[in-house]
Amino acid sequence: MNTDKMGAGDLNRVVDIEEKTLVQNTTTGAKMPTWSVLWSDVPANIDFRTGKEYIAAQAVQSEITCFITIRYRDGLKAAHRIVQKATAQRSRKVFNIHAIVPDSKSGLEWLTMPCSEGADQG
Repeated sequence: MNTDKMGAGDLNRVVDIEEKTLVQNTTTGAKMPTWSVLWSDVPANIDFRTGKEYIAAQAVQSEITCFITIRYRDGLKAAHRIVQKATAQRSRKVFNIHAIVPDSKSGLEWLTMPCSEGADQG
């Protein structure tokens, strides 16, 4: 996808961007990681690329790779994750962000992220 000429109609998916935080259990005092929504209902384009299956922990695992493009967001980090909500036609998808690549012109218009979905769900 040529993001230099991307229009609003090209962002044909809606995703949430989540961040991992530690929440203390009031009973045990232990800190448990939890995901919370940082940005909700973000227009995005999801360009699926490849899928693979492999064996890990004596079970078949699958992983799908894609590129997700959104409008520029200050503060977005590779430690965040992207969630595409479930609909009647498909199940919820959770994508791990591997890198954040800004657009080539100003660096402030679009962010394209190589992501994977499936193996560890964020």
